[in-house]
Amino acid sequence: MKPLAALFGAFVIVGAAAPAHADPDSGTPDDVTFLASLRSAGVIYQNPSQAIAIGKSVCGQMSKGKSGPQLVSDLQIDNPGLTPEHAGVFVALAAKFYCPQQINQG
Repeated sequence: MKPLAALFGAFVIVGAAAPAHADPDSGTPDDVTFLASLRSAGVIYQNPSQAIAIGKSVCGQMSKGKSGPQLVSDLQIDNPGLTPEHAGVFVALAAKFYCPQQINQG
């Protein structure tokens, strides 16, 4: 199983679940803003620490050449309740907060 897919598999987003609002106590400003941005966009996560870890792993996969559409697809495959829009938002926000230098590389 691909490393990113394995991590995504551990991160279950359930569209019908109540949003999780607990942020990690020791999160960086980027972590706190990333989670707040996910919530504002309607992306629901169950575990803030895992959401952050997956967000950061998105950047690692981008730096290895994986495209945004591939990342969105992987995220959706491993989280069937995630809409295409929310998967795209997750990837975009991860890039914005954790690896903005990757955004303009193509």
